[in-house]
This record gives sequence, structure tokens and C-alpha cells, in this order.
Amino acid sequence: MFLLYTFFLWFCGCLLLIQSCKLLLNIMFTPRPEASGLWRVNKFDIDPRRSF
Repeated sequence: MFLLYTFFLWFCGCLLLIQSCKLLLNIMFTPRPEASGLWRVNKFDIDPRRSF
């Protein structure tokens, strides 16, 4: 029983690790729409005449 529980925890930990790594890679290497949106907002703050 204990062995099964340990294996389950280990498996979940590995899955979480993989998911977080994928998330990090996505954030680092893909141009996210949220990021470009934020950048656009910053641009707008800097230059108020500029429209989206």
C-alpha cells in the first residue's frame, strides 16, 4: 500500500514538473497574445495619440 502511494506521489510530481517546464518554454519561446497586449498598452501609455 505504501509503495503504491509513493509511486502515485512520484508520478504526480513528474507530471507537474513536465507541465511547468512546458509552460516555461511556452512563455519564453512563443510570442503570447497577452504579452503583446501588455506591450501595446505600454505603448499607448507612452504615446497617447497612438491608437490600437
